[in-house]
Amino acid sequence: MTEISFSRRVLIVLSRISVPKQIERPLRRITANVLFAATLLSGSPVEARELTQAELQHFEKLAFYQANEYRGTIAKFVEPVIFSIHGNPTKRDLALLRIATRDVAANVPHTFRYSGEAPGNLRVIYSDDLKNLIVKDFASSLKKLFLEGDKMVEVFEKKFSNETVHCLNIPVVRKGEIIVQYVFVKTNLKENLSKKCVIEYILSAIGLSGYLDPRDINEAIKETALISQNDFYSMTELDIVAARVLYSEKVHPGMAWDEFRKLLPFEIDDMGTQ
Repeated sequence: MTEISFSRRVLIVLSRISVPKQIERPLRRITANVLFAATLLSGSPVEARELTQAELQHFEKLAFYQANEYRGTIAKFVEPVIFSIHGNPTKRDLALLRIATRDVAANVPHTFRYSGEAPGNLRVIYSDDLKNLIVKDFASSLKKLFLEGDKMVEVFEKKFSNETVHCLNIPVVRKGEIIVQYVFVKTNLKENLSKKCVIEYILSAIGLSGYLDPRDINEAIKETALISQNDFYSMTELDIVAARVLYSEKVHPGMAWDEFRKLLPFEIDDMGTQ
């Protein structure tokens, strides 16, 4: 019979305890962090495990796809991520953004910080009129940043004409390294929509740009995620693992899926770090 470690036994017991959903994830994270610290202090080795099939599927979908189309290679920041805020956000917009960025910074093994007034390399831009902002005010920047900037402006004009756009991100990527990310967010959205919009597009901005449609999620993933798949108001446990795999030292900008598969089985420790 395989011996189960103390930390894993504690986490298994916690998984069987019924607690209110609003405190379930914070409780699990606090417990995991305490166990991780205790393991370090005791000098015991941190347990490693292989990615589950559900985690691997989630990572592939988020890291190698963009807007549900196969992108083919990894895109990630190499330099520290510096958030800067622009436009006309409301107080509620700022509060929700802080929650989302703290969530990401706490769970991704990379350096994140806020800039002062200077533009950072992850620029969150709020506007109550995204269409005019992007296809008019930002059009000249698109033409300077991209060789096909004129075509991009046309695509965005059609996009705004055909659908309601609440959020949008435009990356500047060189050989898989994200140089700058522009995240556009409409102000004064309903709170739940704003939460979903911000966390989804911040994750997209750091390189997890695939969209996992809740209708396509298999049963294994449904059982693993700790929040409703229709909400996406914060990072799920699967998102956390995917982000930590993406920002592992083994995973480099521009890496193709076939190259990543050579790293399998990919091991992470019980706290989700590589």
